Amino acid sequence: MPLAVPRLALPLAPLAAFAGERPMPGYALEILEPRQQGDSLVVTVNEVAPPRGLAAAQIIITPFHIVAMPRFDGDVRFTDTSGHPFRGGYATAEHSSAPADSAAARPQV
Repeated sequence: MPLAVPRLALPLAPLAAFAGERPMPGYALEILEPRQQGDSLVVTVNEVAPPRGLAAAQIIITPFHIVAMPRFDGDVRFTDTSGHPFRGGYATAEHSSAPADSAAARPQV
């Protein structure tokens, strides 16, 4: 029988963005200031690529960015800096909604 995990009513909740695998160091993610738009929270994610010609080890990395923000009980949409749906993988602990067009949109706890 699984243990029951109590739900904590904390004022802050984690918000996380994950880029998935990238072929070399130098990639990074940054969650920019989330904003409320109607009944939704829109989270803009900026993905930074390494400079052209960067000499770096050929190792696979998985960039991510996790922030604490005030709890939001509603639809959460992740976009890139152009306003298009963010195509990296992403997850949140308190925010269970995600764009339906993204196969990577699976909330993690």
